[in-house]
Amino acid sequence: IESMLIKSVGFFPYRSSNLDVLIKQSKRQRAESILIEMGYIQLHNVAEPYKTLFRTFKGGKSTSVIHLHNKVAWINPFHDERLLWKRYRSSAKEALLDIPSSADSILILTAHWFYENKELNLSDIVNIAACLKEEDDPDWEYLRAVAAKMGWLNGLYFGLLVQSHVEKKLLGRSSISDDQLQMMRAALPLWMRTYLDKIIHARPITLPFRLPKIYGKFLHIDKTLKDHTITPARKICESAKVAYASAVVVLLYRFGLNIRYQPAMLISISGVDGSGKSTCARQLYDILDFCQIRTRIVWSRVGSSNFLKPFSKIVRIFYHLGKGKKISKTFENFAESEARRKELFGKVPGFKTVGALVLLLEMLWRYSSKVALPLLFKKVVICDRYICDTLVDTKTRYAIHPHTKEGRLFKKLLTYLTPKADIAYLLDISFAETCRRGNVDVRQSRLIADQIRSYREFAGVFNLHQIHTGNDTSIADIGDKMVHETLTRYYGSWPAGKSNFR
Repeated sequence: IESMLIKSVGFFPYRSSNLDVLIKQSKRQRAESILIEMGYIQLHNVAEPYKTLFRTFKGGKSTSVIHLHNKVAWINPFHDERLLWKRYRSSAKEALLDIPSSADSILILTAHWFYENKELNLSDIVNIAACLKEEDDPDWEYLRAVAAKMGWLNGLYFGLLVQSHVEKKLLGRSSISDDQLQMMRAALPLWMRTYLDKIIHARPITLPFRLPKIYGKFLHIDKTLKDHTITPARKICESAKVAYASAVVVLLYRFGLNIRYQPAMLISISGVDGSGKSTCARQLYDILDFCQIRTRIVWSRVGSSNFLKPFSKIVRIFYHLGKGKKISKTFENFAESEARRKELFGKVPGFKTVGALVLLLEMLWRYSSKVALPLLFKKVVICDRYICDTLVDTKTRYAIHPHTKEGRLFKKLLTYLTPKADIAYLLDISFAETCRRGNVDVRQSRLIADQIRSYREFAGVFNLHQIHTGNDTSIADIGDKMVHETLTRYYGSWPAGKSNFR
């Protein structure tokens, strides 16, 4: 596919944090399908007009970023693509890579740092200076014509004047002649000259050299209104988009509000202790948070909340009285007393029914407040242990089997009254590997073997996606698989036309 790296001027190594690749609109669908086949994920929530963002992830980190452009645009266009495709060239360092002409690179780099980043980096200074020197006598008429046509001639002058000032302060010279600098300065409106003097003389030179974001947004609107390539109605629409993006920035960063659109999703990760659930959940959370998706992790275990403390004490009292023992002021950890618990739930008349009801109320309250409520507010919820884990625990730790009357009612109410997971994973681990990781004793090993069998029984009932873990598969690789599947599914259901400006 014919393409060019629009922010590269041919220097290697290429040190930008991402590749900005320009392709023709007719090839966009094919290019996107190629990237998806290569394992890239399209991030719909940070898409911009004329640009889509693709990333790959490995080991809980973003490893490659590609911005696929069909116009040189940051919210709105800054160049005429027909001119770019007529003038582009192969890189002198690598013939397989195509880059813009030097004059076009000056326009693109200046527009990018001034309108998009609002900050000037050392790489911007070096690259713009190299393009100016490469042409010896830059075609200033061409630069002015393109910028004026796209409505940002004042922005071009302002950006080059700042770049030249910083370059001279740092390197002792400027790549633009004094006559040209004086001409650009004289062409600026009075208010822009005044502001230029303020920002370049009233502060020391530090890199990156930053401009106020609000000022940049104002110039963005000014550029849109002066753009000769769009109709008056489109100018109003594009200006409104920029104003909306500015309002989002102010609300998000000044007042701590969050009005970004995103759909909700529930992901559950089940398995015995030591299978790697928490590690995978944390890795998935880190990636979703990195992608600017509001996410929370919820951990739960039946019988572990403060809600059950009074009930647990009553149970211990009954147990000690039944054994004819004196009631002690201190008790062992009830969660670890498997034999006592099973004896009470299995032999005391009516105790299993009351216990099942109490445990059900505990989990319904936790799932309602910790899972259903965030989903209502359009968050992504990752459950480290969910319904399947609760049923396994009630079966193996409380002797509430799903084939009994209490067990059937517990399972039916729990599954009916709690949100259904959009993606449900089961980390299936062998008995030997579990014992090796947990260094368990004989009494615990019986419980673990029972739990592994129970998880495999429930896997089909709840349609869990089983992932086998062991010596041959690292937790990091499993996490990478979850990240790719989750993001692919999440963005695959993203409504068309819904995105947030970065």
